[in-house]
Amino acid sequence: MSDLAVRVAGLTPAQRKLLEQRLKKQQPYRTKVDRGNDTMLGAGTTPFLRAARAGDAAAMRLLLKRGADPKIATGSDVPVDVSQPARRAPGGINPLMAAAGLGAKEEDTVGRKKTEAQAIEAIQVCLEAGVDVNAVDGRGQTALYGAALQGYDEVVRFLASHGAKIDIKDGRGFTALDAAEGKAGGFGFGGGSANPHPTTAKILRDMMSAPASAQ
Repeated sequence: MSDLAVRVAGLTPAQRKLLEQRLKKQQPYRTKVDRGNDTMLGAGTTPFLRAARAGDAAAMRLLLKRGADPKIATGSDVPVDVSQPARRAPGGINPLMAAAGLGAKEEDTVGRKKTEAQAIEAIQVCLEAGVDVNAVDGRGQTALYGAALQGYDEVVRFLASHGAKIDIKDGRGFTALDAAEGKAGGFGFGGGSANPHPTTAKILRDMMSAPASAQ
């Protein structure tokens, strides 16, 4: 049982009722002290999204049982290239995207050590809760894009097998394959550095070339 699950189990009935009300409606702002270096965990980050980011499926299921809304996405708190006039992107990262690795940075702490198996289980919880596998964030990026950018081979396969579209382009015209090949940047200061993932790119190319009936 996760730490969050243990804490919730120890609440009084009145405390649980208040928690349930907040989980259904409130989008808390995650302060710097609370979120550390995890810049994605800003405005609009719910406990459910945070658990998804960490790959904590047990906490996610408990939160759903208590009335959490699995579709609430982050607000306008995602840093973009610091050399540009617009320092922040529109956010819009939902729990499924967060579980798949979208919005993750090298300096993050939440979810840093989660395995691909944990990520897949968290994604499965989101899918069962009705979260759209092809939803896009404020940059036009999908969960598949995030998994490809991180080089999560098994997560990419899982998403594709559950209806993720391979050819969706983000606001800059990049696809998940471009992300896997390092063409879209996404790493380093300002997100301008590349980190190619050859095996992930091959998986995506094979999917793109496979007959429709085989996908």
